[in-house]
This record gives sequence, C-alpha cells and structure tokens, in this order.
Amino acid sequence: MNEKQTFRFMAITFPAFLVLMGILYIRGTIIVKNYGFNGNVDTVEYDVKGTPTVKIRGREYCLGDNDWLINHQIQQGDSLIKIKGQMTFKIIKKETGKVIVIK
Repeated sequence: MNEKQTFRFMAITFPAFLVLMGILYIRGTIIVKNYGFNGNVDTVEYDVKGTPTVKIRGREYCLGDNDWLINHQIQQGDSLIKIKGQMTFKIIKKETGKVIVIK
C-alpha cells in the first residue's frame, strides 16, 4: 500500500469505528435503562473487571454500565431496586439495612 491508499483506508476505517462504538454504547445504555427490578439478590458473580451479574427472582441482569462504581458492594441476600427507564438503582444491605444509591 502506498501512502495515499493508507490515508484513504484510515479515513474510512477510523470514522466507521467511531460510529460503531457510539452505536454499541447507546445500545448498551438502552438495554440497561430498560432493566427494572425490585427484589433480593439470589446470586451475584463478578467478572475480571468487577462487573456484577446478579440474579433476582430467576432473571439475570448484567450491571455493566461504565458510569456505575459498584466496587463489589452487592452481595447475595441484599435487596436491589431499579426503576425501568432510570440509570439509578439502590442497594439495601442485608445485614445493616444501609441504603447505597448507585448513579
């Protein structure tokens, strides 16, 4: 490839990559916004990055939004409340009843 072809390739590839990343981000946000749950955590698993996947009343929810700082605060038996259409949820700790708001 000569310099002109390389520039043309980059001029097409880079904007396409940015558009794709934007679409995936928006799609992920829409999926998470549509979550609505209110119940006790049956199980919780954290991946390598610390992203929790919780099971509430038999349904799994991946709480992987980059804006949420969960820091392994969710444990089995805690109550989680999230209203559909909002990006905020509450953790109510099983032992203490302490309410933690995640925005």
